[in-house]
Amino acid sequence: MRPYELSKKSVANMVPNGKPGIYYLGEVQENKFFVLYVGRSDTCLKTRLLQHVKKGIYHFFRFRMCRTKKSAFKNECYMYHTYNDAHNKIHPAHNGECDCPVCKTAEQMQTLLPSFSA
Repeated sequence: MRPYELSKKSVANMVPNGKPGIYYLGEVQENKFFVLYVGRSDTCLKTRLLQHVKKGIYHFFRFRMCRTKKSAFKNECYMYHTYNDAHNKIHPAHNGECDCPVCKTAEQMQTLLPSFSA
């Protein structure tokens, strides 16, 4: 998946209307895409990306459409935890349908592992 220029024209041409999805924002250096921010839209990915175009902070993006807002939330959570050094300041907002699959797995692992004290 190659990055696209984060511009009104690119978003309008590449991203369908009224669909949920996830996105990566970042920069390209020496033909390599560096992820600096991850996000999602539960309703219209195109509208969300156009908001980022207006801000003018990032210059390139990648995206993936999702079938449901539940899928968008889970995928954003995976991306947030994968790119934990990104500019995201807070955990993805809960959408009311499910818990973060990464945080939930970590909590389950803690209950399964014996606690050690020094």
